Amino acid sequence: MDYFISTAETHSLRFLHRVYEPYVTLTIWHELTNTKSVISDLLCELVDGYSLLQFDYNFVLNGSYTLEIIGEDKLIYRSKAKAI
Repeated sequence: MDYFISTAETHSLRFLHRVYEPYVTLTIWHELTNTKSVISDLLCELVDGYSLLQFDYNFVLNGSYTLEIIGEDKLIYRSKAKAI
């Protein structure tokens, strides 16, 4: 499970990837409202064996989300997330 600060505008996500891709697409599903946001062409850096992704998104306090990261039509990472 990943956690994000709801009052922050820019967020960082550090994760172990299945396959490293330098440019990815992040999909964020808000589980309560069933809305989907897609952020394309994000730069994904490789740092100490982990992928590091920085993105802007307005998370809702106490919201539950599903994150999915795709690179070149391959699933790289999937997770549940909470906004605190």
